[in-house]
Amino acid sequence: MNSIRLAFFSTILCFAYMACHENEESITETDVTDPPKVTISTTHTARVINEYGQEKTTFTATFNQQQWKAEKNGVVVFEAKKINKYGEKMTIKDDKGFNHEFLLSGHENDINYSVLTIFDNKKPRHLHTIIRQHWT
Repeated sequence: MNSIRLAFFSTILCFAYMACHENEESITETDVTDPPKVTISTTHTARVINEYGQEKTTFTATFNQQQWKAEKNGVVVFEAKKINKYGEKMTIKDDKGFNHEFLLSGHENDINYSVLTIFDNKKPRHLHTIIRQHWT
């Protein structure tokens, strides 16, 4: 009977000793600051309006290193190959010389429609003018 108890306790001590070891797994975390670029081929159609909803017909648009002048109805159409799926930049230069930048996202092998609003009535404000108006 004592030999059975001794064998039982020695087995438990053996298991306890084997369970008390350092974890051999190592966990490595890496921050990806520049995620991989997902590229697509698609068609982007953009209609440009002003803040009053009126169509803009005199502007130049640049998208994916292609430049187009607006059509009669204020629409530009770009066939885009290998562009960034999330946030490809479109720059619109209006008739007053202002640049407006937009980030467009699209769907693969589809026609993507966008209505882009640019503001015609920009009032340039300078810091000294703002301070003077605030204190008077």
